[in-house]
Amino acid sequence: MFKAIIFDADGTLYNVKTKRAYSLAADFLFRKTGIPAETINMEWKKTVDEIKSSAEDAAEPQKRQRKYALEKTLLRLGVGKEKIDSLTQETLDIFWGAVIYDLEIFPEVAKTLESLAKKYVIAITSEEFRGNLILKLNRAFGDWEKYFKILITPEITGTMKPSEKYYLKAMEKLKLSPEEILVVGDSDERDLLPAKKLGIKTIKISPCEFSKLTEIIPTIGR
Repeated sequence: MFKAIIFDADGTLYNVKTKRAYSLAADFLFRKTGIPAETINMEWKKTVDEIKSSAEDAAEPQKRQRKYALEKTLLRLGVGKEKIDSLTQETLDIFWGAVIYDLEIFPEVAKTLESLAKKYVIAITSEEFRGNLILKLNRAFGDWEKYFKILITPEITGTMKPSEKYYLKAMEKLKLSPEEILVVGDSDERDLLPAKKLGIKTIKISPCEFSKLTEIIPTIGR
């Protein structure tokens, strides 16, 4: 019998859209530096792709923060180091403001979580950093703590997904065994396979199926 359900966040509970955020951020930097917005976006994307394609950098939380990639991009574009700190913070404020505003909140998720929270402890494992994850949860659910009791983020695991550490840390905090936990996510590689390696049962879910969880979970938890 399951006692806890661990959800992935991005792509499972809501959808993150960054196109407008990147556009607004690049426009701001153009006004501040004179570097064309298109050039900024291309170099920024190139920097992010390089980090993600490096096995070492891709797993390193500090290097996966947008702050790190943006600072590296501005250096490559010849922006003086004395300007980078203030520009980075202002740019990221604009970026995250747009991301949170544009967050696509899937219908039925809050209602389904409210029902599940009456029977199970609900947790989240996300490679989003805690501060930004909370911004998203506040936007999607308001008082998110009435649903989610534990958040496992890169600050806790010391690595990015995919990694079994997210579920090992969750089990440690929940004080539960693999047999007492269910993992729900949208990605086999990033969410489900690491959990399965630990003997945890999983469900791959799409947004349109989310409301069915209240019916599906009791049948596989027997």
